[in-house]
Amino acid sequence: MSDLTFVAAYTKTGGDVAATGLTLADIALHLYRQHISTGVLEVVWDGTQNPTAEIPNLGMYMRILSGAQLELYHYHGGALYSGIDVLDANWVNGSIGGTVFPIGPVDFTYTVYELDGVTPIPGVEVFISRDNPTGQVQDAHIFWSGLTDSAGIAYDIAGNLPKLDIAQHFFWRQKIATHSFTDPDIENVSP
Repeated sequence: MSDLTFVAAYTKTGGDVAATGLTLADIALHLYRQHISTGVLEVVWDGTQNPTAEIPNLGMYMRILSGAQLELYHYHGGALYSGIDVLDANWVNGSIGGTVFPIGPVDFTYTVYELDGVTPIPGVEVFISRDNPTGQVQDAHIFWSGLTDSAGIAYDIAGNLPKLDIAQHFFWRQKIATHSFTDPDIENVSP
């Protein structure tokens, strides 16, 4: 038997914004298991269960099923939101996996490309913040900075990738005299 992690992700404004801070009691979880050899479908969670946690800043809501029998069953599920927030969809299919998402910082590879989306740009200064109060880099609280290498990948002065929490981050780029960027570039860091 294994622990199975069920995650439902909600967005708003056309998928551009993670729906964070939803009330867990407003999300009804439905989970089914289907026997691999017979195809018989059984209800595991009937909608009276709710997520037990929100993955910070991602609009993802999770619950762990202990004792899942992954060798005998395939698991399928969804989540129905019934709160007052306006979301892109109130019913979403759930993602199911056998491991829990890491909550701590992860190495994040950030690459800067030309407008063609293929050609990397070396020598770009990259700054990262968790906030975007005015849309200007000088007003953001920068916690990481680095420079892109010949492959366009940003590294700090010690040659490390940024270590970022599982959350939304704002990336600011500049290469004076040769390139202009539309900043911030908003990135949702996920496990």
